[in-house]
Amino acid sequence: MKTTMTAEELKAKRLALGFCSRNALAKALGVSKYAVEHWEYGRRAVPGWVPRFLQCLEHAQHGWPPESKVD
Repeated sequence: MKTTMTAEELKAKRLALGFCSRNALAKALGVSKYAVEHWEYGRRAVPGWVPRFLQCLEHAQHGWPPESKVD
């Protein structure tokens, strides 16, 4: 799994996950909206934990993990 993310990738992922504002994503991540702004504008590197956290959110939206089937 990729643990680095560019500013453009972060913004695209934020929008794809349905976070219309940086503030909404900041609340989900437990950081300030200014942190998200700095990451999206490329002023600071996106921390390695952010892509992993966003992947967890993405899987949760898609019903991950799949339910196991009992025969």
